[in-house]
Order: sequence, then C-alpha cells, then structure tokens
Amino acid sequence: MSVRTWVLRLALILCWTPLPASESLSLTPDKVAPDAGRFSLHGAWRYFIGDHPQGADPALDDSDWAQGSTGLGPNDSLRAKWTGQGWFRLRLDVDEALWGKTLGLDMDQNGASEIYLNGALLYRFGEVGLDRQSERGMLVPMTQAIVFPPQRQQLIAVRYSNFTLRESAKFGEVFGGFALRLGDYNDMWARRLDRERHFFGLFTNFAVMFGIVALLHFFLYCFSPQFPINAIFAGLTASMGGYTYWAVRVFQTDNLADALAVQALDSWIGVLIYIFLLLFVYTLFYDKRPRHFWAIAAIAALATLFDSLVPDWLSAAVNILLYGEILRVCIVAFVQKKKGSRVVGASLLILLMSVALQMMRDVSWVQPILRAMSISAPFYGVLALAIAMSIYLSREFAIANRSLALQLVEVRKLGDELLEKERREKEQEIERRLLEVENQRKTRELEEARQFQLSLLPKTLPQAPHFRFGAFMKTAAEVGGDFYDFQEAADGRLTVAIGDATGHGAKAGAMVAAVKGMFTLLADERDIPIFFRDVNRSIRQMNMPRMFMAMTLVKIKGTSVLLSAAGMPPAYIYRAESGELEEVAIKALPLGGVPFPYSQERFEMGSGDTLLLLSDGLPELFNERREMFDYGRVKTVFQGSASKEPEDIIADLDQAATDWRQDHPQDDDITFVVIKAA
Repeated sequence: MSVRTWVLRLALILCWTPLPASESLSLTPDKVAPDAGRFSLHGAWRYFIGDHPQGADPALDDSDWAQGSTGLGPNDSLRAKWTGQGWFRLRLDVDEALWGKTLGLDMDQNGASEIYLNGALLYRFGEVGLDRQSERGMLVPMTQAIVFPPQRQQLIAVRYSNFTLRESAKFGEVFGGFALRLGDYNDMWARRLDRERHFFGLFTNFAVMFGIVALLHFFLYCFSPQFPINAIFAGLTASMGGYTYWAVRVFQTDNLADALAVQALDSWIGVLIYIFLLLFVYTLFYDKRPRHFWAIAAIAALATLFDSLVPDWLSAAVNILLYGEILRVCIVAFVQKKKGSRVVGASLLILLMSVALQMMRDVSWVQPILRAMSISAPFYGVLALAIAMSIYLSREFAIANRSLALQLVEVRKLGDELLEKERREKEQEIERRLLEVENQRKTRELEEARQFQLSLLPKTLPQAPHFRFGAFMKTAAEVGGDFYDFQEAADGRLTVAIGDATGHGAKAGAMVAAVKGMFTLLADERDIPIFFRDVNRSIRQMNMPRMFMAMTLVKIKGTSVLLSAAGMPPAYIYRAESGELEEVAIKALPLGGVPFPYSQERFEMGSGDTLLLLSDGLPELFNERREMFDYGRVKTVFQGSASKEPEDIIADLDQAATDWRQDHPQDDDITFVVIKAA
C-alpha cells in the first residue's frame, strides 16, 4: 500500500466524526468484484441547489435536503429546478472487507466537480463556478483510485456545476449531470481501455472508409463529369468522414469548452451531410433540382444555428420535417417505380430510421438499444447507404457496359466505310508530308478535278410550268462523290438525277463523270429500270473494283412523277393539303454490282406538294459525340420547312447539318434536290 494511501487513511480516521443516522447505500465485495463490472452509485443522493459552506461536512444533517438523481436527464425532476450549481451527498455502508482496498472510480460528467470522501477533498475535475464565466468544464477520461478508511459509514459529497446544461447534454449517457461508478481498479482500467480502443478504432475505420469512397467518386466525376451524382456522393461521404473524425476528437479532449466547440463544428458538418443527402436523392430521382431545395437547406442551417435557443420539441419537429422531405422523395420514386428507387430508397429509409432512433435517445426503451450499438445509430444507417450505393452503381455500370457493347456493334456495322476512308486519308497525309512536290502536284490535280466535277453540275435550274426547283451540294473533300443533274426531253418530260458514288476523292469524281456522261446520253429512256440496267452494266465494264454508284431518278410529266432508286435513301413527299409527310423507300442495290431487278413508283403531286431527294450525307452526319443525325431528324426539319420555297428549305437543311456537327469534320458529301409543285 502506498504512503499516500496510508496518510489519507490516517487523516480520515483522525478527522472522522459519526454520521447522522440516514439512509445509506450498501457496498459489499461482490458489487465491486472484477467479474461484476462497475457498480453505479445511483442510490439515495441528497441534493442542495446552490453553494453550501458545509456541503462536504460528514456531520451535516442533510435529512431536509431533497432526494433525486444526479443525471439531470430530461425525465429528472431536478432538471427543471437546476440553476447551474449545487451539492450532492451519498452515504455508503461499506463492508469491512473493502476497508483499505484500492478501488476504481469512474466519473462521467458534463460540467465541473469536486469529489469529497468523508469531508476530505479527493479529486477536482475542472473548476466549479458560481456562473458560466467562472466555470471550466472537464470530461474525465481516466479511471481514478479511491480507498475507503476502516469505518462502516462513509460519505461521498460532490460539489457540481453545469451552466451549459442544454449544450453539454449532447455528450454521453449522463445528460447534463454526472454519474459515479465503483469497481475493481485494474478491471475498470482494462475495461475502459478496451472500450476506448474499440470506440476510437471503429470511428477511425469509418472515417478512413468514407474518405476513400469520397476520393474514389471524386475521381470518377473528374473522369466523367457528365455524371454529377458522383460529385454529390463524394461530397456526402466526405462530410460523413469529417463528421466521424470530429466525433472522435470530441472524446479526445478533457476540456468541455473545447468539446462543445468541436460538437458545434460537427453539427455544421451534419448540415452538410443533410444537404448533400437531399441533393443526392433529388439528382437521382429528378431531372432537375426542385426550386425549394435552397429553402430547405436554409431551414437546416437555421435549425443548427439556433438549436440551443429553441425547446427540444421544436428542434425535433424541425428534424422530422427536414428528413421527412427525403423520405417523401424516396416514397414517390418507389411508387413511380423509378430506376434505383428500391435499393437506394430502402437504404435511405434505414438511414432515416436510424436518425429517428438517435433523436429518440431520451426514450427509456430506446436507450438499451443505443447502448448495444456501441456507436451512434446513424452510422449504421450510413453503412447501409454505402452498401446500397455500391450495389446501385455496380448495377448501373453493368447496364452501361451492356449498352455500350450494343452501340459498338451498331457503330461497327455503320463505320466500316468511314474507317476505310479515314485510313486512306491518313495514308495520303503521310505521303503529302514525305513528298512535298508530289503533294503539290496531287493538290493541283485534285483542284482541277474538283473544278471539272463542279463544271458537270447544271449551271441553272430547269424552268417547268408546274414546278420550282432547288439544288445543293457540299463535298467532304476536293472532289466529291455526289452529283445532281437535270435533263429535259423534246416532249417536255423532265428527268432529275441525284447520285452518290462510293466514298469521295478522285475515284469518286471519275465515277461521277462517267455516270454524268451516261445520264446525258440515256436520260430520254422512258423506263427507269432499263436505264439502271444499262448504267449498271457499263460501270461493271469500267473495271473499277469496289466502286459503286447509288442513284435516284425522277421523271416528271405534267403533275405526274415517276421515281426509282438504286441504293439511295428514301425520298420524302410533303402533302400541302394534309400537312403529312410520305416516305417513298425503294430497296435496291447500287449500280455497278450484280444485276438487280429495279422497280419504279408513280404518284401525282398537287399544288404546294414538295418532293425532297437526298444522299446519305445528312442522315449519316456525325457530331462531336459520334452521334448520327439520322433520318428522323431529316423528316422533322423537312416537314417544318416544307411549306417554304425550295431555296429556303435547302437553307434550313444545311443549317441543321451545321448546327449538328459544329466543329466535327464532315465525313461525307451532302446533296439535296427539292422539287415543289406550283
């Protein structure tokens, strides 16, 4: 036994006077044995509100003092009377087997205290004040030692102050007051050390986990900014990690004022968690953020700012209102069967239930549940949310991969010709860099060929009594593969042609020149399939491998129109009377391949009706995101401007193409012919 213990025992024996008869709490060896844990001194405490000069005196008759709990919890009658400072006294009937034995003493408090044993000051934790300015609260982190002198009747007196009852009530299970516990000294040290290691280790793991998840989703957002939900989830998990980190810091300080400051910071981080969580569900289930988002965020901030000034029931009501909005969004999404609503909604429901459980921590039947959880209940809800989000994002990633695979198959089908063209262009670029002279020569020849091709186009549009015409061509290279032409027969029949050779460049220009010549010679043929048969045979005899000519031919006589096509996109007829758009699609092989039985269709065009002929350059035009313009947009633009004059219709189509591709290069020639009935 230490010298200090013997001196303390001798002083207590010399100073001891018999205690007045009063009720006392029995303390026996079985209650403080190592396997019994800690024995709570929750017995018949006498209390006096205010300072008392003899509060620690064992001889003081305290029978007229009131009796109650030291916890100052929401259900304690003393809480309503508490003015900030007072005395508490508890008499113990100590078994002689415990005399002189070193026991452990745990003091959990949310204020400042002085502990007296039989009138002698045993410990001082913080500075007990008579007002808020003179008080210095302290959180007691360690187990202390206590030795009872050889006497049956003992008195423990506590001088206690807490002028920040509402703020300090946020810490621990003792609310705004204090709790004393006795037990085996070594066992209490081991238990407290194990608890702190478990507690700090668990919180540290949570903080690290949240930090890693936040960093991961932040980088996902950096790599794919088109998915802002990753940035929001990164903010949410980063806030949770910060909240967890500062929650640990609260219990790493023995200064209550510092702990209150850290708790205030944690409360504001909690506001960030709520805002990011609300923003997360809005982004997940809404196309755009609702207008009332900022109003709800402001309410959350104000509720935290004035939390210490409003009654508990109002603070709880505001929290129910705030988290009720998140629950409402999840329920609506679940009812509407929105994507992800089941998995994410269920996890958010668990989170909200855990938050509600923590808000009900003052309810008696909830307290054992919270103690069994070891840490704050919302952390379990957050864990459920993290797991659910992992499931949700994994599912979305798998769906995106499947969709991408399907799109790649489609792109491969449509991109063979484009890849071949790009390969040729790269080869030409390398050759131009290596042979500058050859490059100049080829450039000059291509320019001459382009001028020759353009010279093949009609210089003027035909004049017909019943129709007005418009024509347009924009090549993708110096020499294009598209062309259009008009031929008027002696009997007044007008033949209109639009063609698209394979690719573009010199070979395509040569193909255009050849077909142009055949069109000039054979256009008077009344039967279009016969014309196609002759041109098909002639191209095959030219021995130009893998070169074909797609072509649409129209013959007009009066208001009657005869149309046939060989491998060209559909023609579109706008009916002025009904405002409807008709599609004339003739499926056939391009010219230059195997013999094919070509067909033709005849129809009448009334006043105001408009016929659009086009190559595939516009429908298959790509933008910067590698998306095609497609035929649906062609029909939409054409139908919207079909009532205009031919040149205005062409201008609208050309503008639509320019707006679509923006800075993306034009991959193919674009050609239109517009025929409008007068």
